[in-house]
Amino acid sequence: MVYALAFVVSSSIACSREELPRRTAIDRINRSAQFRLEKPEIPLTAVQFECGMRAGLWGKVTGDSLQKAVIGEQYVLTTRGKAVFASISKDYSSSAVATVQLSGGYHRTAVEVTGITDSEIWGYDGKEIQFDWDWEWIGSSEQAAACITPSKRKGTALFRRYDDGWLVERII
Repeated sequence: MVYALAFVVSSSIACSREELPRRTAIDRINRSAQFRLEKPEIPLTAVQFECGMRAGLWGKVTGDSLQKAVIGEQYVLTTRGKAVFASISKDYSSSAVATVQLSGGYHRTAVEVTGITDSEIWGYDGKEIQFDWDWEWIGSSEQAAACITPSKRKGTALFRRYDDGWLVERII
């Protein structure tokens, strides 16, 4: 009976060292230096792009100023837009009509782990964590926030197990 109890205790300790709880994964992702971006990019839908035009965040380049435009082929940030954004560029993908790059240091927050799987990282035991994240859209101009509400994004983090627990190896 003592041997059976010792086996159960040692088995539960071994399992708990290998598990990576979702809350722990979120906390470690949010604290990771790899998860911060200085100037994040946001893809714009047609509705968001038109809203930014109406709000005076960017405008269409015409005539001689087209040669002087440093951003995109047809659009340039206005003075109001430059207060929030570093650049705007036309995007010819199916999901976005343009992309803006924020000028400030906005942070991201991992909000939910959507999946965890075992993974091998450089020959070591690891975990691949799929998660959703949001921008912390604090301090932006009212016009920008009214037009561009960044949607949840998907991310992947690779964790590696060390003797003292799981650590973020890489954010993809």
